[in-house]
Amino acid sequence: MNGNARSPRHGCIISLRVSILVAAVAAVGVTPGVRAQEDPDPVAEARKARLELAGGGAGYITARKLGVPEIAGKPVTTQVHGGPREKPRLAAEDIAPSSHEEPRPAREHRPARSENNVAVRDFPNVSENEPTVAANPRDPNKVVAGSHFIGDTANRCVAHYSRDGGKTWSYAPIFMPHLTHESECSDPVLAYAPDGSRVYYAYMDIKFATQFDVVVSYSDDDGKTWKGPVVALSTELHDYDKPWIGTHVPAGGGHGGQGNSNWVYVSSTRFPFTGNPCTIEFTRSSDQGQTWSLPQTLDTGVCGNAGSSPTVQVVQGSRPNGGIGDDVLVAWYHSGTDGWLFGSFQIRTRYSSNNGATFGAINISATDLTEAPFWLGPLLRYHRWWGVMFPDVEIAPDGSAHILYTHDPVPGTATDEDGDIRYVASTGRPYATWSLPTKVNNDPTPGKAQGWATLEAGSKSGRTALYALWEDHRASSTDNLEYDVFYAKRSGAGAWANAKLTDRTSRSDFIFLGDYFDLTIARSHDDDHDGDPFVYGIWTDRRDEPTRFDLDDDAWGSRLPPRRLGDDDDDDGDDRDEREHPYRN
Repeated sequence: MNGNARSPRHGCIISLRVSILVAAVAAVGVTPGVRAQEDPDPVAEARKARLELAGGGAGYITARKLGVPEIAGKPVTTQVHGGPREKPRLAAEDIAPSSHEEPRPAREHRPARSENNVAVRDFPNVSENEPTVAANPRDPNKVVAGSHFIGDTANRCVAHYSRDGGKTWSYAPIFMPHLTHESECSDPVLAYAPDGSRVYYAYMDIKFATQFDVVVSYSDDDGKTWKGPVVALSTELHDYDKPWIGTHVPAGGGHGGQGNSNWVYVSSTRFPFTGNPCTIEFTRSSDQGQTWSLPQTLDTGVCGNAGSSPTVQVVQGSRPNGGIGDDVLVAWYHSGTDGWLFGSFQIRTRYSSNNGATFGAINISATDLTEAPFWLGPLLRYHRWWGVMFPDVEIAPDGSAHILYTHDPVPGTATDEDGDIRYVASTGRPYATWSLPTKVNNDPTPGKAQGWATLEAGSKSGRTALYALWEDHRASSTDNLEYDVFYAKRSGAGAWANAKLTDRTSRSDFIFLGDYFDLTIARSHDDDHDGDPFVYGIWTDRRDEPTRFDLDDDAWGSRLPPRRLGDDDDDDGDDRDEREHPYRN
């Protein structure tokens, strides 16, 4: 087993799990120790057992309030270099409405930026991680971004919008609506309808000691105001985790070139309160997210709390994607038959030809020999890492399917090499055969770690064009202490050309910087970019954090330079001419 974690659950929702205990204790008015000894709640105990070895975000704030000394072998209390920062103070005019109230006029804001990159928002002492982004497929000037907004007392999810292709962003964070006043938020994900009429925002609505629902809100004015939420997956005797939302490619065949715009898809992992199994669940909406079908089970695992035992077979990190016409493809991680975080793992898929009404058999689309460790190494020094194995699946306008994920090419936790980006593809429906995995990042192996890969598929000059983005440690001064964000473009059957997107290096987090980065793609109306589509990336950025123990994360973004990557003119190890960038004048 890599690392010293036993639980298959995700730390991004740890605050909810720990707070379950707080709520239960408050309800009966006794001390936690007495309650646990006299009459332990099996549901709370099961949740606690799964989450004590997870990490991240507001969960650590909650754990510190409870006096929990450590989680997964790492201390909960960390010191911020130079003392605590001043808390962000938001004036009333800085808080945007979240649902049906009339919006206040947003103050236009030119956020913090470097020469090439722009901060969506960068509040001090608030962690904005797990960033997500979606561009209107019909108008790439309209872009919506989202992320966690993790403060001292609550997990929230927020949105910002841009009207100039992500060069500037709306000032006020727009907080997503919830089902109850005590709800908290996790796992934000955005997706546009293929005709650009609506943008969807999926996230977890978490009520302490009760339900962990997956909900969807939507905006019909490109992110300025939001309606919802609508429950897509409702919990009963189980918890949901790690949802994702998908729509169809814009050029869906048989639908007037508008894609299959009424259909929306959500998948998630379902964990029982106690016992087994854990499952991958799928639901769909045929009316633009107004109502949702009963869930279908796509795969079943044996999760429990048994660490790396071969009896533990974890399924997690699913993503649905709508293709041409009525095609739907869902991909997810399966830990294999040799145990979680031990030995080999699989990327599995299932295909539907009828908008997810029924699915074909499970397809093992990739098998890799070595799982990534729980913590980024060497020796567990940095942020939670095992989720880098979760796949990103995209269907291109020509119907071909493409997947990125991460594996560890060097077993164990003692080396700097904890991840390479891997790519597999299938030429078309029913997506029953896949290519062998190939490497995307072009640094030597063994080298340093890459992970959190995200993918988009478009077309240029009649050929499929693929764009990838990921966290990259190749230029770190010491092991995996620092990271940049790299991207790559692949046209047709050509090679992946790597380039560095960030112009300032970030310092790794000690605990958690989110479970994904994101990309979006749209048809470009800009004749200055040689016919390339509009591609915009967003990531967790830590360029202003002095140490790994400063847990303040920010969301930054940039348009990917839409140029043909070629010979490197400098000496930084990538293939980009540093003089060319769409934000550089």
